[in-house]
Amino acid sequence: MSFLSSLFGGNQAAGSSVQYIEKEIPGYIQDPTKRMLERAETLSNEPYQIYDQARIAEQTPDELAAIERARSGLGVGPMLQQQAYDKFAGTAGPITESQISGAMDPYQNLVIQDTIDEMNRQQLIKEQQYAAKAVGAGAFGGGRFGVGEAEMAGLHSRGIGDMLNRMTSQNYQQAVDQILKTRAGTREAAGGMSQAGLGRQTAGLTDVASQQGIGQLIRGEQQQGLDLAYEDFLTQRRYPFEQVGFLQNTIRGAPFAGSATKTTEKPTASPFQQLAGAGLGALSMWKAFGG
Repeated sequence: MSFLSSLFGGNQAAGSSVQYIEKEIPGYIQDPTKRMLERAETLSNEPYQIYDQARIAEQTPDELAAIERARSGLGVGPMLQQQAYDKFAGTAGPITESQISGAMDPYQNLVIQDTIDEMNRQQLIKEQQYAAKAVGAGAFGGGRFGVGEAEMAGLHSRGIGDMLNRMTSQNYQQAVDQILKTRAGTREAAGGMSQAGLGRQTAGLTDVASQQGIGQLIRGEQQQGLDLAYEDFLTQRRYPFEQVGFLQNTIRGAPFAGSATKTTEKPTASPFQQLAGAGLGALSMWKAFGG
């Protein structure tokens, strides 16, 4: 019996032993950990949250009005500059006879005609007086008076010619002076128009920039409100995840009881078991070779 016992390993001493360390986690840690995992899984399955509110502030009425003012003012400066240049260019070049004729005083001809009529009337009076003297002188002075009449007629003609030349030359010079004066005034006006065009364009752009700045200031304040609303949305969306993380950190840092060690014996195989194992192995090999 002792042989069979020894053969089947009944009294065989233990061959080896294995030690196991089991962690003892208390319930006050297990329960919140389980709830934390369940909550984390629930949060991970939630769909993506879309922010359906405005995030960028729209342009303000002031900004839109400033854009329209800038657009309507395009080309005003160059147009005024071109007009000023055209006026200045019109004063260049020599003075033509047609320009002089157009600038001459039209009433001067009436004055000249009146003057000629008056001179003819005075000449007629002189001739009549001279003729009366000639009649009084009789035949002895006729020849001398005839020469005198001829001289008087010549003086009269030269006087009219001198008067015409003098008054015409005066009118001509006045016309030239008037043209030169007008040209000088036109040049001055052209320069003023050029400066006014630049000033108007600069002032317009300054007004546009000011109005646009007011609009940007208002839009900036509106944008701050939109940014705050979006940041609040992100904070609310992060809140449950932060709570899970807070709970996880709390559980991880919480102290709890230590561990317990257990020993398990692992017996050695008996000789019979060894022989049986060898026999079974040989039988398998014999069958493999066709025995």
